[in-house]
Amino acid sequence: LVWRYAVDVPFEDEWASFEANQLPSGLSLSGLIAQHNEHRLATTRFLIWLQYHFNGWNLAIHQIINFILYGLTLLAIYCLLASEAPPHVGLAVLCFMVYLLSPINHWNHFMGYQSQIHFWLLFLVLASYFLFRDSDNLFDIPIGTGATILSVYSMAGGVISGLILLVMFGVFTVVRVRAPEVLKRAIFVLGF
Repeated sequence: LVWRYAVDVPFEDEWASFEANQLPSGLSLSGLIAQHNEHRLATTRFLIWLQYHFNGWNLAIHQIINFILYGLTLLAIYCLLASEAPPHVGLAVLCFMVYLLSPINHWNHFMGYQSQIHFWLLFLVLASYFLFRDSDNLFDIPIGTGATILSVYSMAGGVISGLILLVMFGVFTVVRVRAPEVLKRAIFVLGF
């Protein structure tokens, strides 16, 4: 339906993409991280800049890209749940996906500029996946950190969610590092 009926005309906040430091003059670093309301929309602005060079920023295609980004977010959530709770993944997915697939949040799907929300959520889920994996892969922390930074630069909500993720990662790391000591103490106290 979006492919067939979407209109290639900017709507509300999308007109901000034609400010002096945005399109068509080119995207500078200051334009990439310029504040829009309370947000810094670097990922959305970069997507718009790429689209501008490929297809003149066709907003109908941008809306389709939004649906693809949202589909990738749902897939990332599924992979996160599947890796952490394999026996209960079906129930967990149903619990979360009912809300994520409802039409309540239609505004974020039918406006191209709202890709900021999809980027924020996608990078937040990816950061959670890589930071909290129980593996010794050398690249997990840099990938998780990069995804957190991209989440922060996708939308203002990324700042708060990134801080919460940072605190929880600190707690996770302390517990994981101290777990062998706690286990040894418990074994000693119990006399095993």
